[in-house]
Amino acid sequence: MVELLVLLPEESAVLYMDSDVIFLRPPEELWQIFSEFDEQQFAAAAESRNELKTSEELKILIVVCVSDSKALLDSSDRQLQQAKVSMKAAVFLSRRRIRFLVVSNSQAIFDELVAATEAWPTAYREKTSFQDMRGLFRPCASQRLFLLRLLPEESAVLYMDSDVIFLRPPEELWQIFNEFDEKQFAAAAVYVAGYHYLPKDVRYSDDGFNSGLMLYNLTRMRQFPAGWEDQVINITAEYRSIFKLGDQDILNIFFGKFRSHFYPLGCEWNLRSFYCQSNFIRHCPEMLKAGAKAVHGTAASFHLPGKFKAS
Repeated sequence: MVELLVLLPEESAVLYMDSDVIFLRPPEELWQIFSEFDEQQFAAAAESRNELKTSEELKILIVVCVSDSKALLDSSDRQLQQAKVSMKAAVFLSRRRIRFLVVSNSQAIFDELVAATEAWPTAYREKTSFQDMRGLFRPCASQRLFLLRLLPEESAVLYMDSDVIFLRPPEELWQIFNEFDEKQFAAAAVYVAGYHYLPKDVRYSDDGFNSGLMLYNLTRMRQFPAGWEDQVINITAEYRSIFKLGDQDILNIFFGKFRSHFYPLGCEWNLRSFYCQSNFIRHCPEMLKAGAKAVHGTAASFHLPGKFKAS
């Protein structure tokens, strides 16, 4: 690169790339950054993700549970493989320290997740830590509903299913905590599909939201006047007979009743395989404009032919 002035005596600007670089966005988007240079700047490059920022540690809660079922949707091996890929993506993209709060009903699962990081480059291992949440409180039964008991010392947490893979640094999602108003204490991506089997008068909007990737301000949850767990218990008792998605239904009904406490994320934070069909993707203009920020392999779509593929 030092010989560019000799190699290109007639050129006023050039975009240099190694042979192993692949664009995922139009290269003209990068070229347009020339117009953002000040009067002294003459070169630009991406900051290294290995350069660790010393700002706030990210706390990511992930659930991987052992099941005796051989069905793909319930497979422990599937969950474990997904969790390894999910953690790897989060750490690779982030410049923050990440503490994974692992909820599992198996010590072997926890140990295997920790062991998987031993093959990572040193720079990534050093910014990763683990906390075993096993055995604290109903670890694999609707754990999202009992975060206040699981995490009594934490003020905020990012929850993700084991089949969520970040495509953008997770701190970009974490920073959305700063956009909450004085009442909001949870955030999730709205559905593109629709959530019509729950009663319209109680569900959160016609489309509802997917709970596979969520932000929780636990301090505000503890201060919720009506009582978080009391409301969860009441909703379960009243609507149990119509539940199809368990705790996700409970969360949608809760925030349908208490809408002012919910922050809706854009659908680009929860891309699912069927969104790629033209009749669905048009409902998510944010994703068409800026691309997906997190991929969610619901219904084992990372493992089924013709869907996403985790590797």
